Amino acid sequence: MNISIRKLFWTVGLLFLLLFTTMIAPWPVSPPSVVFAASFHNPKLSPPAWLKPRQSHTPPPAAPYHIVQSGRPDTSPPVAHSWLVTMKPLSLKLTTQAMHVISSDGRLEVSIPAGSIDATQLQAAGGSLTLTITQLLPGSGGTYSSEITFGTYQLLIRTATGDVAQYLTLLHPITLLYHLQKDQATLVWAGQKV
Repeated sequence: MNISIRKLFWTVGLLFLLLFTTMIAPWPVSPPSVVFAASFHNPKLSPPAWLKPRQSHTPPPAAPYHIVQSGRPDTSPPVAHSWLVTMKPLSLKLTTQAMHVISSDGRLEVSIPAGSIDATQLQAAGGSLTLTITQLLPGSGGTYSSEITFGTYQLLIRTATGDVAQYLTLLHPITLLYHLQKDQATLVWAGQKV
């Protein structure tokens, strides 16, 4: 009789522990890492003396840029860089229909699906939207660098007044394809970031 009470006691005790542990198992034992990290504050650090600028040092004039005196408008022409780009600027009048165009140098192909812009967006923009694509920089990089760029392009959508469209959401994505030239094909290998 004693053994059966002991077995019953151990069985009830183990059952209680099993149920109790399944109840408290989802409880976090330690606070989440975000809360834990927020409880510690970074100490205030000051830069080393060698990093602080000297007070008596005046920077050299920023030549060849023109410094505008306050109160006088800047009449000097902007400093132009002579980047040799191959593409002439491209301008497309956007409509609700599909559009497809290839750049003047044959390297950049632009596809705009039908319905990317609806009539209400055109009305809100003053009746017309124009997509301008300009090549800003030529390609750069090479086989010894970790990245290769085949050009830097700027895409702007302008309203009828010439302002950049601020709150325009295209209903379908624009597809841009870059066509490699024969001499560029050997620069790219599988898995390279381009």
